Amino acid sequence: MKKNIFSLQVFRGLAALAVVGHHAVTSTSAFIGDMPAWIYNTIGKGNFGVDFFFVLSGFIIMYIHQYDDKSLHSVTRYIKKRVVRVYPIYWCIAIPLALAYVFIPSLSEAGGRDVSVLSSIFLTPSSGVPVLSVAWTLIHEIMFYSLFLLFFYSNRVFLIFISIWVAGIITLNSLGEVPSGAGRYVFSLLNIEFVIGMIAASLLKKTSQNIAPALILGGITLGFIGIYFVEQFNYIRLIFALGMAMLIVGSATIEDYKKFTWPSILILLGNASFSIYLVHNPALSITQRILGEIGSGWEIGLLLGITVTTLLGVICHLTLEKKIINHIKSRGFY
Repeated sequence: MKKNIFSLQVFRGLAALAVVGHHAVTSTSAFIGDMPAWIYNTIGKGNFGVDFFFVLSGFIIMYIHQYDDKSLHSVTRYIKKRVVRVYPIYWCIAIPLALAYVFIPSLSEAGGRDVSVLSSIFLTPSSGVPVLSVAWTLIHEIMFYSLFLLFFYSNRVFLIFISIWVAGIITLNSLGEVPSGAGRYVFSLLNIEFVIGMIAASLLKKTSQNIAPALILGGITLGFIGIYFVEQFNYIRLIFALGMAMLIVGSATIEDYKKFTWPSILILLGNASFSIYLVHNPALSITQRILGEIGSGWEIGLLLGITVTTLLGVICHLTLEKKIINHIKSRGFY
């Protein structure tokens, strides 16, 4: 049984807040008014929180399962845990949102979107988009979780497949021939971030506490470079992912050697990060519209948007997500 790494839970919460900030800037700009350039260059850069999530997902999956038995029991338990972690709370948000869009189409600022039913329900790659806008990232997550099933068959087969997959992604992107439709998920450069996370987890045991501070400092530096020297998604963005992998390994190593306690509010944000992520964008669509109608300035609007939607995510976690997962566990599902 792997121990909890609380620093990673804290980082997960901060990454969720970064994504909330990014979408709050977008919604505030759309419904309240334009903001100074420095807002877009700071809070507006919170979309990189998604890249952190992908690296962290690769790290956690490998960290937890790298020594699992190659057995049907391990596969079954892995599938059940992934399904329970993602789908129940996702459906609780996505289904009411889909119904709301049917009856109040104006809630969706991109009302003409080609929504895919399969993507919206099962988070599978398709030519359409899921009804919950941020769920495109969950499609990548589910695809990665599915590919990881090969690991339970053979380490060697898994390594060969992942190597071919990464080589294919790099080749197609270098040639500018990335497929559209469902293929845009399969051959996205973003998938390499999961692989970077898995490599980081594999190296964790070989990392000494002496180099951990350098990894953290180097990771933050590379993260800064990745954010401020990239104008569109390209290979430079993977520098940010590499920096986050270094930050994760360095922090996990230090925590392994030195015990310390994080503030409970940060742990709570980490625990609630998935609910915050799912709830925040639909909530911002409502809060920023209301604040715009009552004539709020962008300063108050941005602050209230981030605060209210984050609180809604925490409430959703405590009253819905946590209870659903505990109920399923109590029924002996896994």
